[in-house]
Amino acid sequence: MTTKQFSWIPVTEDVEAEAGVQAAYDVLRREDGSVHNLYRAFAHFPAPVVAADRFYRDVMHTPESPLPLWLAELLSVDVAILNGCTYAQTHHAANFVHLFGDDAVAGRMVEALERGDLEAVEFDRKTRSLLEFGRKLTRFPDSMDSADIERLRRAGLNDAEISQAVQVTASFAYWTRFINAMGIDIAGEKVGKYG
Repeated sequence: MTTKQFSWIPVTEDVEAEAGVQAAYDVLRREDGSVHNLYRAFAHFPAPVVAADRFYRDVMHTPESPLPLWLAELLSVDVAILNGCTYAQTHHAANFVHLFGDDAVAGRMVEALERGDLEAVEFDRKTRSLLEFGRKLTRFPDSMDSADIERLRRAGLNDAEISQAVQVTASFAYWTRFINAMGIDIAGEKVGKYG
């Protein structure tokens, strides 16, 4: 029996060979056939992860989404930074850089988030407003009020974009806690969706 160590709860080949786990893996597989370590870490109870992954894909990877895909990724990167989740930050920063299309500017934007500098020249008013909103929701969820929504509208966001921003931010609060609680490590897996 081989134990795979990519989280604080080890997964054995016996567990991964179970029919229910394999069925979950079949749903969770990436385009290259691999399964993220964060999903494999939950092989002992995989059913909720399948539902969570469907929600994640709908929020983050739907081409018809209200926000540009790069902006949803940037919001997720900021939540990962705020919550100290290297795994999510690494994966989603790679996605953001790829989708943004200008590696140098995208790299400076991620560095600005790491410094907490939302006044960086690359952030336009709409992007900065979304990041400020996401930071407040991540750090102080009990202090959210209608004025936060109105600020986003004044910055040029419509209600569909605001709804997606809330879903991205809230779902990454879940994912980063999920990852940090289990000590999940990249441990050699392919970084990002597009790498």
